[in-house]
Amino acid sequence: MTIEEFISLAKNCSTKAELSSLAKSNGITLKGDDLNNLFQKIVDGEELSDESLESAAGGTTYGISSQQLKDFIYKK
Repeated sequence: MTIEEFISLAKNCSTKAELSSLAKSNGITLKGDDLNNLFQKIVDGEELSDESLESAAGGTTYGISSQQLKDFIYKK
């Protein structure tokens, strides 16, 4: 799974608990501020930037790298 695919699935989460469970089932630990900020971005309808998509494209995941996810969560 790419970060793009993960975010696409995450958009279907209606609670933080669902988002946390989705992350956990994909080998990602989301807690505290990371969970809160990602959930807020999803609620706000934020999209991945072209830059983020490019960096994710060669990317990983069966785990999304934690850095890729943090880049998305904390991008301005």
